[in-house]
Amino acid sequence: MQIEEIDINKIKPDPDQPRKRFSPETLESLSKNISIEGMINPIEIDEDYVIITGESRWRAAKLAGLKTVPAKIIKMTDSKSRFRRQFLENIHNQTMDIDETAHAIQKFIKMFWKKSTNYSKDQGSAWLARTIGKSHSWVKSHLVYLKLDELGKKIAKKHSPKLIHSLKKMSKEQKLKFLKKIDDDKITNREVKLALAFALVNFPSYEDKIFNFNFYNLKEYEATNLLRKHITGYSPSPITDILKPKIALVEELALEIMSLNTLLKNHSIEELPQFQKDRILSLLYLLHATIEKFAVEKVKLNA
Repeated sequence: MQIEEIDINKIKPDPDQPRKRFSPETLESLSKNISIEGMINPIEIDEDYVIITGESRWRAAKLAGLKTVPAKIIKMTDSKSRFRRQFLENIHNQTMDIDETAHAIQKFIKMFWKKSTNYSKDQGSAWLARTIGKSHSWVKSHLVYLKLDELGKKIAKKHSPKLIHSLKKMSKEQKLKFLKKIDDDKITNREVKLALAFALVNFPSYEDKIFNFNFYNLKEYEATNLLRKHITGYSPSPITDILKPKIALVEELALEIMSLNTLLKNHSIEELPQFQKDRILSLLYLLHATIEKFAVEKVKLNA
């Protein structure tokens, strides 16, 4: 793989690459940097001068007036290898918007995931999460985004990708009212928007009351306290609430195990009196039951 200075006008963008949109402001900033420092990182092109990675650097170099750019010339054997390289660079550099990312994730899974005979719909997204070093929930959220209507996608792009799961459960009328509430109350805090959306989809009987609350200039904890005060059972962190008693149980078990560990360091099981043996057996049963409960809760949370 060699690096050469290539005539900038010979180089062509790849129309099939996952990133389609380039911010004029970002390109302008990058072009100023290139004008001062030059091209620090070369772009990658194939033998036909089609860009594999580095299109934004190439565009910025053109804005900066460069005649040539440093480029690695790579022999690409197929379109799958090209897309894989483009996808991974864009994901790790976070250069794509939510729409581009979602479509690229869907395409990557279809292109590279080897389905086994028996598989669940989540296995592909779990495989991709491990492959790119992202959380499974991050991958799943982007796939859910693709199922939203155009209004839902518009709200997620403008206000926060974290709204995706709530938007999926909202009717069109709720989405429009949600948008109006954000504008009317001038809600700029992202976490307040999330709390409002969560309350709307999880406590529909309180919808009218929620829309009558005034969220103007509220901080996250103030909005949470307002909702908690007026909505029975409201919790901004339901998963945490579910896990709290389980965590307390695990902490209690850990103390018991530490105590038994100290005991067994000094005595063999045969030397222990029967009540101590019964204690160990009870602890093992409890540990087994706790693990089963966690497995059940995991299934519920992933449902």
